[in-house]
Amino acid sequence: MAEKILVIDDQIDTLELALTNLEMEGYRVATSLNGKNGLEIALSKPQDVIVLDIMMPGMDGLEVCRRLRKSKKTGYVPILMLTAKAGIEGIINGLKMGATEYLSKPFHIEEFLVRIKTLIRIKKAEDKLIRTNKHLEKLVAERTQKLIEAARFEVLGKMAGSIGHDLSNLLQSIQGQNELAQLYDDSYVIG
Repeated sequence: MAEKILVIDDQIDTLELALTNLEMEGYRVATSLNGKNGLEIALSKPQDVIVLDIMMPGMDGLEVCRRLRKSKKTGYVPILMLTAKAGIEGIINGLKMGATEYLSKPFHIEEFLVRIKTLIRIKKAEDKLIRTNKHLEKLVAERTQKLIEAARFEVLGKMAGSIGHDLSNLLQSIQGQNELAQLYDDSYVIG
């Protein structure tokens, strides 16, 4: 199954360039011309990578990135930030908001595609970690339940042993009282 990539950029030429080249690489690509719509797509349809322009009218890429990171559905999806702002401040702001990778416009399509492949590998590794973690949590829960059941049986066994011991002592006491009573009855008749 082909990996899914969402490209959010308000520049049609950037969208077309990304769409054409990503589809040629075999990816399934969705696009959006604005942050709000892109956020809705990302939250409604699982993506493997999100390519996000920073400077867009309305909801900018930094806000979209911040919201994506807050959602359980998209919190771990790799985000490649694109921007014409090549300064270090733009890079730092994007990374602070949760971007995984950063690429300045104009970009070389080969570099773009290599970064996408790297982010796909990161996503696959993250997915594997999540599956492994869920499996381990399930094993821990099952083993914890078995330990709880074993502890219950151990407590019940000790309680049963204690009750059995107490009953045995009580029965011996009753039997001793019975024997005394018989001796008393027998000696009363004889004497």
